[in-house]
Amino acid sequence: MKKCFYVLLLMAAAMVMGSCGKKDVEVLNKAPEWALEENGEKVPYDTERTGILGGLYFIPIDGKVYRYDSVYQKNVDYTRDEMIFDFDEEEIDETYAHRIYTLKEYPNKTILVDVYKSKSDPWHVEEELIQYRANGAAEPGELELAKENGFVIMEDGSVAVGKEIWTEFYEKVIDGKSAEILLGYYYTLDRERTSKDYYEAVKGDYPALYLEKLAYDGEMFVVSPLHRDGDRYCVYEQPGRGIAVKRWKYLKHFTGEVNSPTALISDYDRYVLVNDENATWEKIMYGIASSQWGDYIPSHEVFCECTYK
Repeated sequence: MKKCFYVLLLMAAAMVMGSCGKKDVEVLNKAPEWALEENGEKVPYDTERTGILGGLYFIPIDGKVYRYDSVYQKNVDYTRDEMIFDFDEEEIDETYAHRIYTLKEYPNKTILVDVYKSKSDPWHVEEELIQYRANGAAEPGELELAKENGFVIMEDGSVAVGKEIWTEFYEKVIDGKSAEILLGYYYTLDRERTSKDYYEAVKGDYPALYLEKLAYDGEMFVVSPLHRDGDRYCVYEQPGRGIAVKRWKYLKHFTGEVNSPTALISDYDRYVLVNDENATWEKIMYGIASSQWGDYIPSHEVFCECTYK
């Protein structure tokens, strides 16, 4: 089976974005060649912790610790090989014994298998494939480069650069005209507001920068993930990081005040993609919090301006 962590998207021919701000940015609707090849070099994670932490696996190999996540390639044929690590996972009312094995099909250890069972039911054994997860932090200077290239940038949830570009895009949408825009979402990780385990597990992914292209053809909206390749931005999916290409019917505009004393913001101005014409921000938030599957309303926020307290 060919190993590939990236998926080539067969879309339209290459195009040039002509209204991107300070300078035109070439956006290719395909993955660059390097994204189609597996990089077998794994980088150790900066931690001394091992086992499961923050929902991720931290596996010692040859004296170094590497981070793994649940595998995204679901239909993978594999043959269990050597056990390289074992540990117990303590939960509130149960303890699980984990055994980590290498796979003959993956000698570079990019994919391993976790064989585990609960101490209370040792006869019931489960297996789960886990895949090496590289650090996802943005490269130094990546945010400034996106700003220079005309991306509308949201920083920690609120617009920081390019509000006028968004306004121009939205006016075209209101008029039913086709339009495209480049969007960037930059997130930092606040150590004081994050649990110790979660911070340790994901600190290698911050600061995070996710780039997208939003296109409107007069009827439907299409959101596509972007990744930089030199002076170009390429549309392709990177499993486990960022969104997948998706079509949406409506772009809804929500404004309101936040009256909760624990909230970090006092008001918001949001633009959210949905497929439910009757969706409201309150219904979307209720569906996220609800345990009832039918309450959930698929949505994707593309622009927001908040007033912080």
